[in-house]
Amino acid sequence: MEKKNRTPLEDKKERCILSYSSPVKLKAVIRWKERMARHGITTARIADYLDLPPPRISEWLNFTYEPTEDNFQRVEDALYKMGA
Repeated sequence: MEKKNRTPLEDKKERCILSYSSPVKLKAVIRWKERMARHGITTARIADYLDLPPPRISEWLNFTYEPTEDNFQRVEDALYKMGA
């Protein structure tokens, strides 16, 4: 399939997804948005809970960057504690 009119951001997202350290981790991050939406958890709320800037959470949710193992586990724990 030919790539037409792709933005640099789209290319960056594709590279991030293809280079994820684990398929299990990738699938979990994909589910974060669904879990957050289902339970009314905002990016700002997660960021505040973890004492991180909201754009950092957005970068992980939008696949521009992969969270470190520590940050991945922190988000998973936060979602669990918030009922998601």
